[in-house]
Amino acid sequence: MKEKILVQSGKLKELEARLASELAKAKSDTEKAKANADAFVAIYRADAEAAQTLEKIHARGFDLTEEIKGAKELETDTEALASDDNDDDDDDEGRKSGSESGEGPDGEENTPGDNQET
Repeated sequence: MKEKILVQSGKLKELEARLASELAKAKSDTEKAKANADAFVAIYRADAEAAQTLEKIHARGFDLTEEIKGAKELETDTEALASDDNDDDDDDEGRKSGSESGEGPDGEENTPGDNQET
């Protein structure tokens, strides 16, 4: 009888440990989901406020749609150029030497009439 109680007690402790582990995992997952939901809500609210502001501006007779579109295109172009500049820095073959860039050995710019031998 004592052995049976000890075995059941051991199983009960094992189940309690598993439940505690599962509970901790569930709490962690819940906290992560809440953080993600809070971030989503913050983004949604910001987008909703921006849309509402644009509606108010449009209601006053201003249409900034084209200006916003142009600004977004410029931002995309700027990011692309910045990315290209970073890529060029890593590419030694793409660099020009002084003579290829129109500069002399001392860094002065050559003009078509300079350094002509007679």
